Amino acid sequence: MIRSESINDLLGALVAFQAEMPVVPKRTDNPFFKSKYADLAEIKKIAQPLLSKHGLSVVSLPESDEEGKASLTLILFHTSGQFIGSSRTLYLVKPDPQSFGSAVTYARRYGFTAILDIVTEGEDDDGEAATHAAEPRKGATPRTSTTRNSVPEGVGTRTGLANEKQIKLVAYLCSKVGLDEREDRHDYIRGIIKREFASSKELTYSEVDKVIKALKADEAKAEHDPEDADGVPWADSPESF
Repeated sequence: MIRSESINDLLGALVAFQAEMPVVPKRTDNPFFKSKYADLAEIKKIAQPLLSKHGLSVVSLPESDEEGKASLTLILFHTSGQFIGSSRTLYLVKPDPQSFGSAVTYARRYGFTAILDIVTEGEDDDGEAATHAAEPRKGATPRTSTTRNSVPEGVGTRTGLANEKQIKLVAYLCSKVGLDEREDRHDYIRGIIKREFASSKELTYSEVDKVIKALKADEAKAEHDPEDADGVPWADSPESF
């Protein structure tokens, strides 16, 4: 973490900002979870006037060293000259501008909301949705052996198509490693399964299983980076993909 010698004026302004900052509504569609989330543009549209009112500004500084290691430094400034911030290492799926931009976008959104303690409406249950089967809808017929047998043959089996739980887990893990753009996600998956596809409905159980293992390996690498342990409290579970 980085900070100025004194942050008393900054903290006073931050307290005043937080007292006026409303809960941010979720208006951007999430096609993977069929839900909505608050994107960075929506969050800043609401927060920026209040930041200016209280003499605050958030600056994001993406960097890349000689070895190609990418990072994002996020700093909260006050007009007094006081500041506080942190740097986060970014893990890129591929060493190209598209992957870098996607990782920066992901880190900026969660860094911005974390350092200002901004809340978005509703509970963040994406982790739950990604790792547990969906609850039956109210009034839905309970699943019995009869309803299970009505599932098309091969769906969700190791020799058939991927199931819904697998697809949701892939969506969740992609967001954890910074794959926010649809094309970046598809490029990553194509690199794992070694073939073209247009929709997740075309993927087989075994193909998605390979993708999940690769994504979990990338996520584990990110979680064990020592530079992340001393930074801004970045969100653990994304609101969206």
